[in-house]
Amino acid sequence: MNALVKSWRWNRLLETGEVTITELAQQVGMSRTYVSRIVNLMFLTPEILSGILTGSQPATLHLQDLIANLPVEWPSQKQVLCFPDVLK
Repeated sequence: MNALVKSWRWNRLLETGEVTITELAQQVGMSRTYVSRIVNLMFLTPEILSGILTGSQPATLHLQDLIANLPVEWPSQKQVLCFPDVLK
C-alpha cells in the first residue's frame, strides 16, 4: 500500500514539473529505474488497486511482482498477477 501512495505522490510531483525523475530519485535515495517502476503502479487495473487497498489481493502478491515488468494491458496484468475477474 505504501508503494501505491508513493506512486501517486511522485507522479504528481513529476506532472507538475516540481522535479525531474532524476531529481526525485536523488531526493529519495533510489535509482531512476526503481522510481519509474513505482510511479508506474498508478497504471494498475482498478481491480488490482482496489484489491490491494482493501486487502483482498492474492496472498502470493508482493511488491516485486508489481514492479517487475508488469504488462501495460489490464487483462494481462490480472492474468500475470492471478487476480480474479471481479469487475466486468
